[in-house]
Amino acid sequence: MNQKNNAILAYTIGLFMMASFAIAQTYNLPDYFSPKDVAEWNIRGGHIASGAFSPSGTASEGALFYDTTIATQPLLYRYTDGSWALAGGSGGVSDEVFEAHVASQVDPHGATMTVSDNMTVGSGTKDAYIKRVGTATLEIASYIRIVDDAATPTWALSSDTTVIWSNPNTASFPLKVYDGSQWYQIPLLNSTESMKIKGRIDMVDEGCFACLDAASTTTITSAGTYYPINGDFTNTPIENFSINASGALQLDSLFPGYFIVRYSASYSVNSGGVTTLLGVFKNGVLVDCSIMGTFEKTANELVHVSGSCVIQMSTGDEVQLVVTNDSAGSVINMQYYTTSIQRFFR
Repeated sequence: MNQKNNAILAYTIGLFMMASFAIAQTYNLPDYFSPKDVAEWNIRGGHIASGAFSPSGTASEGALFYDTTIATQPLLYRYTDGSWALAGGSGGVSDEVFEAHVASQVDPHGATMTVSDNMTVGSGTKDAYIKRVGTATLEIASYIRIVDDAATPTWALSSDTTVIWSNPNTASFPLKVYDGSQWYQIPLLNSTESMKIKGRIDMVDEGCFACLDAASTTTITSAGTYYPINGDFTNTPIENFSINASGALQLDSLFPGYFIVRYSASYSVNSGGVTTLLGVFKNGVLVDCSIMGTFEKTANELVHVSGSCVIQMSTGDEVQLVVTNDSAGSVINMQYYTTSIQRFFR
């Protein structure tokens, strides 16, 4: 009986030694383990196996496996909830892959990202940042450069948006702001210009002086109808005004107000016994107080007349110089003509 028991014990020890030898060929046991630690390690199946393949099959919960297919980039797998997965989920990648992910400039953290406090742009000394300072409020430091774009913005323009645009087509006032309905120019002042504040900000330099370049003729096709004075004008200086498509002087200033228009003319008419009237149109309508006139007793008599009026103007309003005669077919020979426009109240 003792011999039989001894034989069974010897056989069991042999199997254990063979199993331990096989395990030693497949798994690397941690250092500094006591015999008791080794036994518990094996009982729990907590060894770390390795091989040049991805693990499969069933293993103990928490078992680990190194895939050494690429020796320099081993992948660590963990057996969890009945299947093998890269340790750390998507984080189980090589250093090279991880570094490439960090260096990516195209949505490295997805198409959207939330920053709870602030974001610094630049390295070393902090030179620019965007910081949340309150509900729906950002602080941007320190300088902002708006790149010129000749094309008028059309994206995201709605009644509840405000857009700033740098327009290179208007060199004097390149900045424009969209208030939800239309674009406005933002006036810029240099050190030689001044500003007057009285409930609002008014530009000091607003106005135009125009001079007829050479003698011209204007035919009065219909008696009593006002016609724009023909001819080329030199419009210098001109500030916050422009010449529009119809040849009228248009106010470009952001600030409405009263403007005084002065004109002076020397002319003759090709027929006698007629009355000639000069005046000013505002947006195509005659300004009554602008009318001045003369009676030409004889044909080709050179006469002189001057006049002025004060009109209220807003951004986009236009002024045009006009003339009429009480004889259909009369020809007005304009020899000289000058006009000036400027803000009436300062």
